[in-house]
Amino acid sequence: MSGKKEPNTILIDQDAAMAKALTSTWPDTNHCPCVWHIFQNAANHLSSIFAKYKSFATDFSSCTYDFDEENDFISEWNEMLDMYDLQDNDWLKRMFAIKEKWPLVYGRETFCADMTTTQRNESMKVRLRGM
Repeated sequence: MSGKKEPNTILIDQDAAMAKALTSTWPDTNHCPCVWHIFQNAANHLSSIFAKYKSFATDFSSCTYDFDEENDFISEWNEMLDMYDLQDNDWLKRMFAIKEKWPLVYGRETFCADMTTTQRNESMKVRLRGM
């Protein structure tokens, strides 16, 4: 980066090798999983739950976007796990282990220009042009 300061935040997919490389290169940068990729992975790992319960997508989305307080997020997350009998789901356990990196309740203090996904490049360009 030609001596320039490292970025505050980088949105990445959930590739472990990429996260490790970015952490070693830019240790002070927040490496946040792209929310779009999280939902794609949720659809893959929880396809039977999405198919069986139409309300699951809304509940998972709510956990991702809707809370301002950590306690509210954790309470709703646990309620969702109970409601859909997902307490032992390995993928959701892994997601909860990195919760400080993806639900918006944890990222409200991190500047990322209101971007939560790498899929919104065009949307962001439109917003910036309108300013």
